[in-house]
Amino acid sequence: MSCFTPPATLTTARLRLEPLGPEHSEGSWAALQDAETMRLTGTHQQFTKPQVEA
Repeated sequence: MSCFTPPATLTTARLRLEPLGPEHSEGSWAALQDAETMRLTGTHQQFTKPQVEA
């Protein structure tokens, strides 16, 4: 038996927050290729697709 609780998914009428998983890699990759997203999040590092999928 594990002492860790699985991450929760939080849902409201307008928002759904869920743990990132493999099904999110394409969207994450696309966001990391967008200069405006990078600027707004303060991300300065360049990522490779294998890094995002890991």
